[in-house]
Amino acid sequence: MIPLSPPPSPPPPVVLRARHDGWTPERQQSFLAALAALRSITAAAAVVGLSVRSAYNLRDHPAAAAFRAAWEAALTQPVVVPKPSRLDQALGRETVTRLRPGLGRGFGAAIGSSGAYTIDRPVAARVLVRLLARAEANVTKAQKRAES
Repeated sequence: MIPLSPPPSPPPPVVLRARHDGWTPERQQSFLAALAALRSITAAAAVVGLSVRSAYNLRDHPAAAAFRAAWEAALTQPVVVPKPSRLDQALGRETVTRLRPGLGRGFGAAIGSSGAYTIDRPVAARVLVRLLARAEANVTKAQKRAES
């Protein structure tokens, strides 16, 4: 799930008729945060449990100039895509293409046979071994520092 963060400068809420199931100030802030994170009006409206039409109605309200500006800012601010952690990478999969020895090269190759095959394998073994080696090295360094 994408973490929702509030927009940079929260606008003053649009004051409407008080309804517990309508556009409360909290829902307005949540909608703007979801809009900034998801870049989708439909998804942001679903997050707060209100309709897309009501979101557009609120945006077009005469007293909603600050809300309109925050809406536009949420859609124009740069998207920050988090880099996957090493553990996420280890839990993923990779596709590797290999050539069978003696096939696909030279005059002896069958017509239309490249000799290539693909393997879909988990990345975990290779990456986890590296992570464990790095962790072990860090523990060894810490123990040497503690001894001296």
